[in-house]
Amino acid sequence: MRKPTDQNDEIVEREGIEMSDDERKISTDAVDDQGTTESEGRALLKRLRDGGFEGSDEKLAIALGRPLEEVQGWMGGAEPVDDDVVMKARGIAKERGIEIGIARNSV
Repeated sequence: MRKPTDQNDEIVEREGIEMSDDERKISTDAVDDQGTTESEGRALLKRLRDGGFEGSDEKLAIALGRPLEEVQGWMGGAEPVDDDVVMKARGIAKERGIEIGIARNSV
């Protein structure tokens, strides 16, 4: 396993999710009122997809009410993660009892 190079890398790597070089270039600005960074939001979405939707981007897209292409863009780092999707993901995780971590106010 590679060594983390910054705090966001360390958080995501601790959760067992590797990041591509493109994902590392993503903004570290907060995307929501809880201070979640874009990288953390992306990791949160990946854990929700893997833990609650059998690893399926399509099933996650349906649950979030977003186009499949947008979900695939988040997963690959091509699309920015926004506050609305992070809040929806936390809500879905809470409703379904899925632990997705990186929750400032606990999910």
